[in-house]
Amino acid sequence: MVQNKFYNIGTLGLKIALFSDIHYDSKYDSAIFSSILENVLKNRPDYICIVGDILDDSSLIKQTSYLIKLKEFIKNLGQVAPTIITLGNHDISIKNKKGRELAYFKEVQEWFLSLNTLENVTYLYNKSYIRDNICFTAFNPSYSYYGDKDENSKIFIDEIDKEISLKPQYYNILLSHSPINIFKNEIIQNSKEIKKANLILSGHMHNGMVLKIFDHFGTRGLISPYKKLFPKYARGISFKKIDYKKIYLVVSGGVVKLSENHSKCFNFLNCLYPISVDYITI
Repeated sequence: MVQNKFYNIGTLGLKIALFSDIHYDSKYDSAIFSSILENVLKNRPDYICIVGDILDDSSLIKQTSYLIKLKEFIKNLGQVAPTIITLGNHDISIKNKKGRELAYFKEVQEWFLSLNTLENVTYLYNKSYIRDNICFTAFNPSYSYYGDKDENSKIFIDEIDKEISLKPQYYNILLSHSPINIFKNEIIQNSKEIKKANLILSGHMHNGMVLKIFDHFGTRGLISPYKKLFPKYARGISFKKIDYKKIYLVVSGGVVKLSENHSKCFNFLNCLYPISVDYITI
């Protein structure tokens, strides 16, 4: 089952499809891919953005035969609309006894860069892509930001302004896997790059684990990836007004809420949650 949320925030008349947190693994149900493809074909977006955690675990990159279905899915998306992809924390890490650690980063980068050979597919890692007067930019913090520091806001400020450069002459769409620090006051005040954004697309929060029946209003979740209760900006749309300009943040509810490697004891509960695909008209 696919759940759509629709947002209209501009006058360009272009529709962006957003989803995240595929958490692909060796036992993945390919019916999920079929459901997403059917949904984007029905809604006909002008662009498709996937904002990280495409892999559930970076060790999968060592078993390339398992990646054939994933690559075919991404190829099919590119045949619907130009597809822009970036990574999340799961894509470049493996699970260990203490939590997660960086692993196979070089191999993951090589595989995702190979997707740029597919028609209408663009993989970005701290880079920009310009088309139709839109500048798509992916921000990817160092893994220590996720793994060692639980998303420390100082690291976020230090890294975002060093790693990326948005282009003020374009409509700027920023792809940032995690929304946790995006709208904190110290980020808004101190990051030059955030101020340049028109629209920020994120995932990571798995809809705050809010069930569909309660998912009508608000942006708070029940629990964050760091097991904090009632996190802000866990789902839906928010905005900040800076110098008469609105900066919008849309957080994908995620394709998979409880992944195989992250929570084996509870991933059967995914049947309670729909696949989230959002559509934003800019």
